Amino acid sequence: AQNLITIKQTKGQRMIKITDLQKNYGKKKAPLQVLRGITIDLPDTGLIAVCGESGCGKTTLLNCIGGTDSSIGEIIIDGEHIEKISGKTGFIVIKF
Repeated sequence: AQNLITIKQTKGQRMIKITDLQKNYGKKKAPLQVLRGITIDLPDTGLIAVCGESGCGKTTLLNCIGGTDSSIGEIIIDGEHIEKISGKTGFIVIKF
């Protein structure tokens, strides 16, 4: 079965724009492609749910958006590239 991430979102102004996001782990000769070609616009209001099976890349996606993990592609938050806003983003992990 193919691992898929499903993102459910509400309508609103765009706060986060992700274009062709890719993330690989491992050796250069045989990398493990975790994220492949993710393109999405996330609104500035409402609720966003990132859903998927264990190991499909949900945490990796959030780490890339939060700036704690490197990636290939473009992430823009409030009109600025993620590289330019380092230190202004982050997230809190809550364990239930």
